[in-house]
Amino acid sequence: MYTFKNFTTLTFNEIENVLHLRNQSFIREWMFNNNIITWEEHIAFIKNLKNDSSKTYLYVMRDDEFIGVYSVNEIKNCSGQAGFYISMEARKQKLAFEFLYFCLDYIFQSTTIAKLYGFEAIDNKNAFTLNKLFGFYANIDQHLLKNDQEGFRYGELTQSQFNQLVSSNKIRRMLKFSNSIVYKFIKS
Repeated sequence: MYTFKNFTTLTFNEIENVLHLRNQSFIREWMFNNNIITWEEHIAFIKNLKNDSSKTYLYVMRDDEFIGVYSVNEIKNCSGQAGFYISMEARKQKLAFEFLYFCLDYIFQSTTIAKLYGFEAIDNKNAFTLNKLFGFYANIDQHLLKNDQEGFRYGELTQSQFNQLVSSNKIRRMLKFSNSIVYKFIKS
């Protein structure tokens, strides 16, 4: 159902898809850098990824349709800073939960990364809800959650925490429910 393609192997059309999505206002408003990215900047960024082992950017497809991007930056010591964004169509189809599940599963199963951490805008209630469901705040002191460093909240998730969450069936039940919502949405 979900497939992942490294940015370093994208086709011209896929590169265009990423830039178009990244420059949408509903995506930019939550980014550290909320400026519109030029084509030249985008191409230079992708070229630089080929020689930068501290970053992984993934073009995420569901049933061969591009729905978003998952990234890990500052990769070192089996740890990295995670981030993601998804298309409006995927949001409308209620795919955010399963998108994040499959991205996390892919990262933890297909790479050497064992810990993800990240920052989300304090006002981004959707990202907070998703990240909380997946345990990004399970072992974080409350003072870190309230620490408003330039408007962003910190969270982290280890591979073992993710594996425990999945084995507890909580995520499986939520995935089943998510799939039923998606199915109803597509049928109507």
